[in-house]
Amino acid sequence: MLYVMNRFGRLTYQCQSNSKEITASQNQLEIEMRNIRVVTIFQCICFSLCLITSVALAQSEPYPITQEIKQLVINRAASIFQERHVIPEIGEEYAIALRQNLASGTFDEVTTGREFMIAMDRILWPIDTDGHVWINFYSADIPADYSGDFENVPPEQTAEAETLAKRRNFGFEKVERLRGNIGYIDYRAFTDGNGSKDALAAAMTFVQHTGALIIDLRQNGGGSPEIVTEFLSYFLEPANALISTFVDRVGAVTGEYRVSDELLGPMYGETRPVFVLNSRNTYSGAEAFGYTLQVRDRARIVGEKTRGGARPNYTYRVHPRFMVAVPVWQSVDSVTNSNYEETGIIPDYEMPSEESFSFAYRTALEELIANAVDEPAKREMESVLRELSGSQEN
Repeated sequence: MLYVMNRFGRLTYQCQSNSKEITASQNQLEIEMRNIRVVTIFQCICFSLCLITSVALAQSEPYPITQEIKQLVINRAASIFQERHVIPEIGEEYAIALRQNLASGTFDEVTTGREFMIAMDRILWPIDTDGHVWINFYSADIPADYSGDFENVPPEQTAEAETLAKRRNFGFEKVERLRGNIGYIDYRAFTDGNGSKDALAAAMTFVQHTGALIIDLRQNGGGSPEIVTEFLSYFLEPANALISTFVDRVGAVTGEYRVSDELLGPMYGETRPVFVLNSRNTYSGAEAFGYTLQVRDRARIVGEKTRGGARPNYTYRVHPRFMVAVPVWQSVDSVTNSNYEETGIIPDYEMPSEESFSFAYRTALEELIANAVDEPAKREMESVLRELSGSQEN
């Protein structure tokens, strides 16, 4: 089963997918080129989420690609890049590269849909290394009325998306109170849908009395900007304060994101220590979350520098079997008047991501111990810290 999601993580279209096309092996170059897209695709941020529901799906013949199809796909994709990319100069580069390679015969030996997708990807990726840019091939037809504007999603597809979101617990893998009264939230996707805000409220209710909080986004590729904003609102004040805007290629504001005044759970406040764990797989909306808290001195980032994806995209059907995603907005933070595109999020404490949890846990305990007035609580934290330090030495 193949699900196509919009930028808010909502299901818009489904069809049978060919497991041979999806899972066929790729060489290392292709894996490196598509790595960031795989992460974000599976986190439902404005990309296509491909789910193989059974390894027993029937295998179909490779989809043959004619010269006419190549010309159609390239010309339509190039025009969209030129007309819609949020940075006109970059959009022009994409368009020129695609058309020049078509004219020079780069695609002449390509015979199948998947091969064509990979060949185009190799051309697009080096231009801007933007994970919000992709061209995908599908082994079943995309509906002719497909649109990236998903205000009227069919009820049956919305229901399936909600079922998927619930099965994945709206992105929450684990919520825990660690010894020493440190909260821990392992959050894999900022998933939208009915119940997502309730799940977030439940998580924040569970950790509301902890002395410090660790938010693990190491496997989070982003998601709904509304849910990013909702989560941020548990740590920021005042209500309705502007967090960020989305602007288009001419600088017009297309969306505003403000601190929520209708949270379903308890505020965590602006004083208790918060640590956000990042890895190279932390992307897009997950980067926005950490960036927003970091530039406001509300949280410290621990782990690896991220890749930098601050240009949300829009998806376009360019052929019954091909879809292109093009960044049409960029996020602008209200404090920095900038974003993290390409620069990524620079950690306050940089280290391999696998070391970030233990570092954040120890640091949180050390800071709470230094400021403790409750002697029993202090002794408990000191005991936990000694155990952690001992295991670290071993």
